[in-house]
Amino acid sequence: MSSFQVDDIWYGKTGTPYENVTAIIHAITTRNVQVVFDQVVSVDGLQLGGRVFTQKEFQRLFDHGQQLSLFDDN
Repeated sequence: MSSFQVDDIWYGKTGTPYENVTAIIHAITTRNVQVVFDQVVSVDGLQLGGRVFTQKEFQRLFDHGQQLSLFDDN
């Protein structure tokens, strides 16, 4: 069973090219996750608005946890 769901929001991990990027899952297969980004990302000289990742690669680069903001109310 996959921990991925369409329309889930994941956050780029610190220290990766996707840091400060939000990814929304668009499609899921048994091996891959297709996402769209909330902004254009420059990776290896390419400007990306989305991408297909293997599920392992996606979990290594993105976190499903809530991204905290300094402006959130307590």
